[in-house]
Amino acid sequence: RGVLGVYQLQGQRLQRHSELSTHGIGPHQLAWMPDGQTLVVANGGIRTEADSRTPINPDQMESSLVLLTRNGELLSKEQLPQRQNSIRHLAVAADGSIVTAQQYQGDLTDSATLLAIKRPGQALQAFAVAEAQRLSMQQYCASVAIHSELRLIALSAPRGNRLFIWEMDSGQLRLEEPLADCAGVASTANGFVASSGVSGCRAYDCRGTGIQRQALTLPAGLWDNHLRLA
Repeated sequence: RGVLGVYQLQGQRLQRHSELSTHGIGPHQLAWMPDGQTLVVANGGIRTEADSRTPINPDQMESSLVLLTRNGELLSKEQLPQRQNSIRHLAVAADGSIVTAQQYQGDLTDSATLLAIKRPGQALQAFAVAEAQRLSMQQYCASVAIHSELRLIALSAPRGNRLFIWEMDSGQLRLEEPLADCAGVASTANGFVASSGVSGCRAYDCRGTGIQRQALTLPAGLWDNHLRLA
């Protein structure tokens, strides 16, 4: 059952205020839309047994991308054509475009939409990805980010050990780079930062015609699929 906990800051402490339905199963990530009044939620659609987290509805998944008001009123609910395509991660652009990254639960030979986009006023639809790139993702994307000013999308695919960057409007591929166990991606002033479960973080300066990369000196650690920069 998809639920969002709502908290209010009272003094120096957060107090639980209420909860909202995500109008779906298994919410995985959420974000505010640019208006500051609308929430977008990626419902993964996988119902799990409480203690073991074993999936119990693999053939009846109900993954969805949901927009709702800050009070929980459902504004829209969209699904991808393949039932076993779990919408897990999302990013929102300044113009209200939403990009989602999927983890397909079906057969490795199925042609699944692993990257999708919902542009303002349009339905959620596949973002054009070359077949060789889609196959290299091995049906699993870990994180997605948007750089609104540069109009770029970054996506990590840890099973394929790949990081991708596309132009958001034309769909042109700007970067496909081997990155072992690549995990989180987030936008920065100059481009993106990508983390790895085994090899730290890299910064990507995307302002020029060629993308410049730089290893970041950070404390040792194993990074997972979400990354947020302060």
